[in-house]
Amino acid sequence: MFTYSEILKITNLERFLGRGGSCKVYYGCVDNETEVAVKLFLEPSSPQAFQQFQAEAHTSILTWEGRLQVAIDAAQGLEYLHHDCMPPIIHRDVKSTNILLNKNFKAKISDFGVSRNFTANDGTHIKTGLAGTHGYHAPEYTEKKSYLFNEKTDVYSFGIVLLEVITGRPVFSKTTEAIHIKKWVDSKLPKEHIDSIVDPMLPQEGIESIVDPRLDETFNVNSVRKAVKMAIECVSTDPNKRPTMSKSVESGNSIEIVSKSLIAVQNHHSVGQNNGN
Repeated sequence: MFTYSEILKITNLERFLGRGGSCKVYYGCVDNETEVAVKLFLEPSSPQAFQQFQAEAHTSILTWEGRLQVAIDAAQGLEYLHHDCMPPIIHRDVKSTNILLNKNFKAKISDFGVSRNFTANDGTHIKTGLAGTHGYHAPEYTEKKSYLFNEKTDVYSFGIVLLEVITGRPVFSKTTEAIHIKKWVDSKLPKEHIDSIVDPMLPQEGIESIVDPRLDETFNVNSVRKAVKMAIECVSTDPNKRPTMSKSVESGNSIEIVSKSLIAVQNHHSVGQNNGN
C-alpha cells in the first residue's frame, strides 16, 4: 500500500498514457525501477470507480509453493523437448511470458515460432540468425554475434525465468541504467558465497535480500536457498557447467519435497496446538 504523498511522488503527470470512460492513466515509476500505470479516477467517490479499484487490486500473490510448481512444470516441458522428442527440440525463446498457466495454475510452454530441431548431424551447436528475447539470451549465443545454440542456451533462459520467479523482478529493472536481473542477483550474493548458499547455517538475510518481498516471509528458506542455487547453476557463463533440463527437473522435485515437508510439519504443529487448547 502507498500513501497519497507516495503516489504523487511515483506519478509523472507529464506523461499521459490514455483515458478510459471513468479515468485518466499516467506513467509512474516505483523506486526508479518498477514501471506502473497510475489511474486517476474522474469521480473517485463513484460506485463505478470503487468497483474498478477492487477489480484491479491484487488480493493475493502466488505463494512460494505455487511459484515453485510453475517453475517445475516449465522445467518438465523443456525436459520433454530436449530429451523425449526425436529429434530434440530447442525452444530458443524461453521467457516468462511464454509460460502460460491454466485455471489450475498448471504451466505450459508456448510459442514455438523460432524453435528448431536438433539432429545428430548438427554436432554440438547450430548457427542461425538472431532469435529469442533480449535479456534471456545465453552469453555464448550473442557473444561476437555467433548465434550458436544448443539445449544449454534454453537452460540459461530457464535460469533467468527462475530468477524472476524467486525475486519478482523483471529481467531489466527500470533505472537510469537498466540492470539485468542476473547482475542484480550477483551484486546481492557475492560469488564466494554461492557454492555454500544451501548451507542452513548461513544467515537468512542474504536470501531475503533477493526474495520477492511480497511473499512476506511466507516461504521455506531452505527451499528458496536450493532454488537460488539451481538458478545460478542454470545461468552459469560456462555452458558446460549448466545442468541439463532433466537434472533441473530432478533438483526442482527435491526442492518441492523440502517445501512440502515443512508445510506438513507446520500443519502438524498447528493441529497439536489446537488440540492442546
